[in-house]
Amino acid sequence: MRLHEKYRPRCLDDVVGQPLTPLRALVAKPEPCCVLLEGPTGCGKTTTAYALAHELGCYHDAWFESVYPVSGARFDMATLRYYFGPETPFRFRTAGGWHVLLIEELEQLHPKVQNDAKDAFERELNRYRCIVLATSNNAMRLEKALRHRFKTYTFSAGQCFAEAACERLARIWQQETGGVDLPHGWQKWGWDGDEFSLRRALDTMQDHLTLLEQGVLV
Repeated sequence: MRLHEKYRPRCLDDVVGQPLTPLRALVAKPEPCCVLLEGPTGCGKTTTAYALAHELGCYHDAWFESVYPVSGARFDMATLRYYFGPETPFRFRTAGGWHVLLIEELEQLHPKVQNDAKDAFERELNRYRCIVLATSNNAMRLEKALRHRFKTYTFSAGQCFAEAACERLARIWQQETGGVDLPHGWQKWGWDGDEFSLRRALDTMQDHLTLLEQGVLV
């Protein structure tokens, strides 16, 4: 298992360096709504969305489903009709009481689908215990009417996020190695120009762990 999968946040307390106060408020008092997490790749948008859904009592596995992940590029009119038509899965009660529709890379929705989705979100969400969670690398590519339907929270990939993530990286390294000192320059893992990616940093750590096991890194 890759490190970014093994140490994927399971709850909001596991998420570091991002705006979580309004998401915790949503967990404390859920309501049908649309939430958009916007920010660069690798800053934890999707993992935060799953962590939020888990805290709402929603799951996505072979035995029980109340989290419905779909990519924006694949979200066509048939998908929209499936989720917001008469046979919607949202009509069934769930163990946690809530459904979460997770749309990744929302900006990739076709303009026609964006317009109809906006209408469906306004018209249908209040009929069900459903929350739409979406991620986007660039929300400005969305039609304004759809963008305004969402409560948007901006995720950072800058220095503050990197500093918070480095504490997590150090703990993971100690757990994986049993106390071996971190390699020189490890604080630079994950950086690509001015943006930091925790997933990229974990992939780099994975490479160093492999070298350590092979006796190349001492």
